[in-house]
Amino acid sequence: MITVCIPVRNGAQYISHAIDSVLGQTSQVFQLEIADNCSTDETLSIVESYLPDNRIKLTSRSHDMGMFENFNACLKGIETKYYMLLSHDDYLCDKTALDKGFNILEANEHIPAVYCETLFVDEHSQAINRRGFGFSGPVDSDVIARRSIISNRNIYGVPLLIRSNAIQSNQYDARLPNSADVDYSVAIGKGEKVYYLKETLIAIRFHKANNTARIYSSLKSEFLAIAEKHNIDLSAFEMIITRINSYLVRVKKLLFFFYIDNFRK
Repeated sequence: MITVCIPVRNGAQYISHAIDSVLGQTSQVFQLEIADNCSTDETLSIVESYLPDNRIKLTSRSHDMGMFENFNACLKGIETKYYMLLSHDDYLCDKTALDKGFNILEANEHIPAVYCETLFVDEHSQAINRRGFGFSGPVDSDVIARRSIISNRNIYGVPLLIRSNAIQSNQYDARLPNSADVDYSVAIGKGEKVYYLKETLIAIRFHKANNTARIYSSLKSEFLAIAEKHNIDLSAFEMIITRINSYLVRVKKLLFFFYIDNFRK
Protein backbone atom coordinates (compact mmCIF):
# COMPACT_ATOMS: atom_id res chain seq x y z
CA MET A 1 0.00 0.00 0.00
CA ILE A 2 2.93 2.37 0.73
CA THR A 3 6.29 2.91 -0.92
CA VAL A 4 8.88 4.82 1.07
CA CYS A 5 11.65 5.88 -1.30
CA ILE A 6 15.01 7.15 -0.07
CA PRO A 7 17.01 8.83 -2.87
CA VAL A 8 20.66 9.07 -1.88
CA ARG A 9 24.12 10.04 -3.04
CA ASN A 10 27.05 9.74 -0.63
CA GLY A 11 24.83 9.41 2.42
CA ALA A 12 26.92 6.98 4.45
CA GLN A 13 26.89 9.16 7.55
CA TYR A 14 23.10 9.21 7.92
CA ILE A 15 21.48 6.54 5.72
CA SER A 16 21.27 3.90 8.47
CA HIS A 17 19.25 6.22 10.68
CA ALA A 18 16.79 6.90 7.86
CA ILE A 19 16.41 3.20 7.04
CA ASP A 20 16.01 2.16 10.68
CA SER A 21 13.33 4.80 11.21
CA VAL A 22 11.29 3.25 8.40
CA LEU A 23 11.86 -0.37 9.41
CA GLY A 24 10.80 0.50 12.96
CA GLN A 25 7.36 1.71 11.89
CA THR A 26 4.26 0.04 13.28
CA SER A 27 2.87 -0.07 9.74
CA GLN A 28 2.85 -3.48 8.10
CA VAL A 29 1.91 -2.28 4.61
CA PHE A 30 5.04 -0.58 3.32
CA GLN A 31 8.00 -1.35 1.12
CA LEU A 32 11.26 0.58 1.20
CA GLU A 33 13.08 1.47 -2.02
CA ILE A 34 16.53 3.02 -1.90
CA ALA A 35 17.69 4.80 -5.05
CA ASP A 36 21.46 5.21 -5.02
CA ASN A 37 22.74 7.88 -7.40
CA CYS A 38 26.31 6.66 -7.97
CA SER A 39 27.60 7.07 -4.41
CA THR A 40 31.37 7.05 -4.02
CA ASP A 41 31.43 6.54 -0.25
CA GLU A 42 30.23 3.55 1.83
CA THR A 43 26.55 4.10 1.12
CA LEU A 44 26.11 1.01 -1.06
CA SER A 45 27.77 -1.38 1.36
CA ILE A 46 25.64 -0.02 4.21
CA VAL A 47 22.43 -0.42 2.20
CA GLU A 48 23.41 -3.91 1.03
CA SER A 49 23.68 -5.03 4.65
CA TYR A 50 19.92 -4.42 4.95
CA LEU A 51 18.90 -6.31 1.81
CA PRO A 52 18.16 -9.63 3.54
CA ASP A 53 15.00 -7.85 4.72
CA ASN A 54 12.56 -8.58 1.89
CA ARG A 55 10.79 -5.25 2.43
CA ILE A 56 13.82 -3.43 1.01
CA LYS A 57 14.80 -2.93 -2.63
CA LEU A 58 17.96 -1.22 -3.87
CA THR A 59 18.16 0.53 -7.24
CA SER A 60 21.56 1.78 -8.45
CA ARG A 61 21.58 4.48 -11.10
CA SER A 62 23.87 3.90 -14.08
CA HIS A 63 25.12 7.50 -14.02
CA ASP A 64 24.94 10.55 -11.78
CA MET A 65 21.63 12.07 -12.82
CA GLY A 66 21.54 14.82 -10.20
CA MET A 67 19.42 15.05 -7.08
CA PHE A 68 16.11 16.15 -8.57
CA GLU A 69 16.26 13.74 -11.50
CA ASN A 70 16.86 10.96 -9.00
CA PHE A 71 13.74 12.13 -7.16
CA ASN A 72 11.77 12.11 -10.41
CA ALA A 73 13.03 8.65 -11.36
CA CYS A 74 11.73 7.45 -8.00
CA LEU A 75 8.30 8.90 -8.78
CA LYS A 76 8.15 7.03 -12.08
CA GLY A 77 8.67 3.73 -10.27
CA ILE A 78 5.87 4.13 -7.70
CA GLU A 79 3.32 1.31 -8.04
CA THR A 80 1.64 1.45 -4.64
CA LYS A 81 -1.42 3.48 -3.63
CA TYR A 82 0.60 5.89 -1.47
CA TYR A 83 4.22 6.96 -1.22
CA MET A 84 6.73 9.06 0.65
CA LEU A 85 10.08 10.49 -0.45
CA LEU A 86 12.38 10.54 2.57
CA SER A 87 15.71 12.34 2.32
CA HIS A 88 18.61 10.12 3.31
CA ASP A 89 19.65 12.49 6.10
CA ASP A 90 16.15 12.87 7.56
CA TYR A 91 14.12 10.28 9.47
CA LEU A 92 10.72 9.42 10.85
CA CYS A 93 10.77 10.37 14.53
CA ASP A 94 7.53 8.62 15.48
CA LYS A 95 6.97 4.87 15.04
CA THR A 96 3.33 5.43 14.10
CA ALA A 97 4.00 8.07 11.42
CA LEU A 98 3.17 5.94 8.38
CA ASP A 99 0.09 4.46 10.02
CA LYS A 100 -1.20 7.92 10.87
CA GLY A 101 -0.71 9.20 7.33
CA PHE A 102 -2.21 6.03 5.89
CA ASN A 103 -5.34 6.25 8.05
CA ILE A 104 -5.95 9.87 6.99
CA LEU A 105 -5.68 9.10 3.27
CA GLU A 106 -7.82 5.96 3.56
CA ALA A 107 -10.55 7.97 5.28
CA ASN A 108 -10.37 11.01 2.96
CA GLU A 109 -10.35 9.95 -0.68
CA HIS A 110 -10.12 13.51 -2.03
CA ILE A 111 -7.06 14.46 0.06
CA PRO A 112 -3.90 14.20 -2.11
CA ALA A 113 -1.31 14.55 0.66
CA VAL A 114 -0.78 14.53 4.42
CA TYR A 115 1.67 16.89 6.14
CA CYS A 116 2.84 17.17 9.73
CA GLU A 117 4.96 19.24 12.05
CA THR A 118 8.71 18.69 11.95
CA LEU A 119 11.62 18.43 14.33
CA PHE A 120 14.84 20.20 13.34
CA VAL A 121 17.93 18.26 14.44
CA ASP A 122 21.68 18.67 13.99
CA GLU A 123 24.22 16.19 12.62
CA HIS A 124 24.15 14.30 15.93
CA SER A 125 20.34 14.01 15.90
CA GLN A 126 20.12 16.50 18.76
CA ALA A 127 17.02 18.69 18.66
CA ILE A 128 17.41 22.30 17.51
CA ASN A 129 13.74 23.27 17.54
CA ARG A 130 10.31 22.16 16.39
CA ARG A 131 8.49 23.73 13.49
CA GLY A 132 4.74 23.91 13.46
CA PHE A 133 2.70 25.40 10.64
CA GLY A 134 -0.42 26.53 12.48
CA PHE A 135 -2.72 24.15 10.58
CA SER A 136 -4.82 21.21 11.67
CA GLY A 137 -7.02 18.93 9.57
CA PRO A 138 -7.99 19.75 5.97
CA VAL A 139 -6.55 23.03 4.64
CA ASP A 140 -6.95 24.69 1.23
CA SER A 141 -3.67 24.00 -0.57
CA ASP A 142 -4.01 27.12 -2.74
CA VAL A 143 -4.03 29.28 0.41
CA ILE A 144 -0.80 27.64 1.60
CA ALA A 145 0.74 28.10 -1.85
CA ARG A 146 0.10 31.84 -1.77
CA ARG A 147 1.44 32.16 1.77
CA SER A 148 4.58 30.23 0.82
CA ILE A 149 5.27 32.49 -2.14
CA ILE A 150 4.71 35.74 -0.25
CA SER A 151 6.75 34.61 2.75
CA ASN A 152 9.54 33.05 0.62
CA ARG A 153 9.30 29.99 2.86
CA ASN A 154 7.97 26.46 2.66
CA ILE A 155 4.71 26.76 4.57
CA TYR A 156 3.71 23.24 3.52
CA GLY A 157 6.51 21.40 5.27
CA VAL A 158 7.54 17.90 4.24
CA PRO A 159 4.84 15.55 2.89
CA LEU A 160 4.35 12.59 5.22
CA LEU A 161 2.37 10.60 2.68
CA ILE A 162 1.10 11.34 -0.83
CA ARG A 163 -1.58 9.67 -2.89
CA SER A 164 0.19 8.19 -5.92
CA ASN A 165 -2.48 9.30 -8.41
CA ALA A 166 -1.55 12.89 -7.48
CA ILE A 167 1.80 12.45 -9.24
CA GLN A 168 0.30 12.61 -12.75
CA SER A 169 2.91 14.55 -14.77
CA ASN A 170 4.22 16.51 -11.80
CA GLN A 171 7.96 16.46 -11.18
CA TYR A 172 10.59 18.16 -9.05
CA ASP A 173 11.89 21.14 -10.99
CA ALA A 174 15.71 21.29 -11.03
CA ARG A 175 15.50 24.97 -12.01
CA LEU A 176 14.30 25.69 -8.46
CA PRO A 177 17.15 24.39 -6.27
CA ASN A 178 15.92 26.11 -3.10
CA SER A 179 12.18 25.65 -3.57
CA ALA A 180 11.48 22.60 -5.76
CA ASP A 181 9.74 20.97 -2.80
CA VAL A 182 7.34 23.92 -2.52
CA ASP A 183 6.67 23.86 -6.26
CA TYR A 184 5.88 20.15 -6.07
CA SER A 185 3.50 20.60 -3.13
CA VAL A 186 1.73 23.40 -4.99
CA ALA A 187 1.36 21.16 -8.04
CA ILE A 188 -0.03 18.07 -6.30
CA GLY A 189 -2.40 20.07 -4.10
CA LYS A 190 -3.71 22.58 -6.63
CA GLY A 191 -7.45 23.12 -6.22
CA GLU A 192 -7.64 20.58 -3.37
CA LYS A 193 -7.36 20.45 0.39
CA VAL A 194 -4.33 18.85 2.00
CA TYR A 195 -4.35 17.43 5.52
CA TYR A 196 -2.25 18.53 8.48
CA LEU A 197 -1.51 16.34 11.45
CA LYS A 198 -0.63 18.57 14.37
CA GLU A 199 2.04 16.11 15.49
CA THR A 200 5.83 16.01 15.11
CA LEU A 201 6.45 12.94 12.94
CA ILE A 202 9.44 13.82 10.71
CA ALA A 203 12.92 14.96 11.72
CA ILE A 204 14.79 17.26 9.33
CA ARG A 205 18.54 17.21 9.73
CA PHE A 206 20.67 20.33 9.27
CA HIS A 207 24.41 19.90 8.81
CA LYS A 208 27.38 21.30 6.92
CA ALA A 209 26.51 19.45 3.73
CA ASN A 210 23.00 20.93 3.36
CA ASN A 211 24.02 22.57 0.11
CA THR A 212 20.65 23.30 -1.48
CA ALA A 213 19.31 24.84 1.74
CA ARG A 214 22.19 27.33 1.63
CA ILE A 215 21.18 28.89 -1.68
CA TYR A 216 20.04 32.37 -0.67
CA SER A 217 20.37 34.69 -3.66
CA SER A 218 17.64 33.08 -5.78
CA LEU A 219 14.88 32.99 -3.16
CA LYS A 220 12.73 35.79 -4.55
CA SER A 221 13.14 34.81 -8.20
CA GLU A 222 12.33 31.16 -7.46
CA PHE A 223 9.14 31.90 -5.55
CA LEU A 224 7.99 34.36 -8.18
CA ALA A 225 8.68 31.70 -10.81
CA ILE A 226 6.43 29.31 -8.86
CA ALA A 227 3.69 31.95 -8.81
CA GLU A 228 3.94 32.41 -12.58
CA LYS A 229 4.15 28.68 -13.25
CA HIS A 230 0.92 28.01 -11.33
CA ASN A 231 -0.95 31.17 -12.36
CA ILE A 232 -0.95 32.68 -8.87
CA ASP A 233 -1.48 36.42 -9.32
CA LEU A 234 0.05 38.68 -6.69
CA SER A 235 -1.19 42.20 -5.99
CA ALA A 236 1.21 45.14 -5.99
CA PHE A 237 1.16 45.11 -2.19
CA GLU A 238 1.87 41.36 -2.07
CA MET A 239 4.81 41.86 -4.44
CA ILE A 240 6.29 44.45 -2.07
CA ILE A 241 5.87 42.10 0.91
CA THR A 242 7.41 39.26 -1.10
CA ARG A 243 10.51 41.35 -1.82
CA ILE A 244 10.85 42.38 1.81
CA ASN A 245 10.46 38.78 2.98
CA SER A 246 13.11 37.55 0.56
CA TYR A 247 15.68 39.72 2.35
CA LEU A 248 14.46 38.78 5.81
CA VAL A 249 14.53 35.05 5.04
CA ARG A 250 18.01 35.38 3.52
CA VAL A 251 19.30 36.96 6.73
CA LYS A 252 17.59 34.32 8.88
CA LYS A 253 19.11 31.52 6.79
CA LEU A 254 22.58 33.04 7.03
CA LEU A 255 22.30 33.32 10.80
CA PHE A 256 20.84 29.84 11.14
CA PHE A 257 23.63 28.14 9.23
CA PHE A 258 26.24 30.26 10.97
CA TYR A 259 24.85 28.80 14.18
CA ILE A 260 24.83 25.25 12.77
CA ASP A 261 28.40 25.51 11.49
CA ASN A 262 29.93 27.18 14.53
CA PHE A 263 27.93 26.20 17.58
CA ARG A 264 26.56 22.69 16.92
CA LYS A 265 29.74 20.64 17.21
